[in-house]
Amino acid sequence: MRRIGKMRRKKQKKIIIVSTLSLLLVLTVGYAAFSTTLSLKAKGNIQPRNNLYVSANGSDDTGNGTKNKPYKTINKAYEVAEDTATINILTDLTINKEAYFNEKNITIQSAEGIDPVSLIRDSNYDGTLLSQYKGEVTIKNIVLDGNNIEANRPLLSIEYSKANLEYGTVFQNNIDNEDMGGGARFVNSDIVINGAKFLNNTTQHQPGGGGAAILSRWSNITIEDGEFTGNTSKYSAGGAIFFGDKGYKLTINGGIFKNNSAYSGGFVTVASGEAEINGGEISNNKAQYYGGAIYIYSLNGDDNNGFATLTINNGTITNNTAGSNGGGIYILKGHKYNYGGGVISNNTPNDVINLN
Repeated sequence: MRRIGKMRRKKQKKIIIVSTLSLLLVLTVGYAAFSTTLSLKAKGNIQPRNNLYVSANGSDDTGNGTKNKPYKTINKAYEVAEDTATINILTDLTINKEAYFNEKNITIQSAEGIDPVSLIRDSNYDGTLLSQYKGEVTIKNIVLDGNNIEANRPLLSIEYSKANLEYGTVFQNNIDNEDMGGGARFVNSDIVINGAKFLNNTTQHQPGGGGAAILSRWSNITIEDGEFTGNTSKYSAGGAIFFGDKGYKLTINGGIFKNNSAYSGGFVTVASGEAEINGGEISNNKAQYYGGAIYIYSLNGDDNNGFATLTINNGTITNNTAGSNGGGIYILKGHKYNYGGGVISNNTPNDVINLN
């Protein structure tokens, strides 16, 4: 009997020890998790959200991305954002580092939704302001300003993505020295421009430098409305837009495209693929040589990339000038031209030169 009692006491003692150790383990883990949560909250690192705010007066350390405690940088807001999210910009921001979006669907817009705010390139920074890779970006009421600094990159870069450039969005004052496109560069992407403006951008890489507003490669672009004014390609083709690649399409349904200039193709150069114009005003553009408004030619001087097709159904092409020929439109041999309507008049020295 004494032996049995002694065994029972040992067993009870063992149970107490095991229970005590288990309780200590639970308390330790719980405290660690609690401490981590407090630490994350103190640093402004909270759970991913779909509505975040950024301000020049915010903080990436103590902010939490709300309107009352915004982050300081777009990069921080993007880091915290859910896979689909909106980043609201409260104030103008000076950009000294690329905001890189990767595989998320982001809307970036003015926080008030009415008055645009500006992302302005820092005087010591010559890179891209905003990039999207493998995802979708919508930009509303944001002015991307290159600050007239001679840069190595466009203001916006879109690759393998979708982009929607809405009313109130402006790309302006960028000077591209690296043949990367002035306002924006699109690669393997689908782009819809619905009201965005491209103003006073320049590309001056030698040789090359096409597309002072947009350089497009292997991409589809639809322009529903917008404005392209005062863009200049100093040494090559496509004062506002350089477009070209077999199997892709540029569609212009409306907008204002004026006072752009280039070596050839004062407004747009189409090197391959398809361009269709269904509306809009293309006027007062200038080319030093060919195609005051539109220049159609073979990329790299041959047809290896496929000939281009230009179709005009509506819109106006007026008062454009070329130094050599094709004040309105200049089409090299081998390319297709379909005219279904619209006004093409008062271009100097002539409206259309079609070498076919």
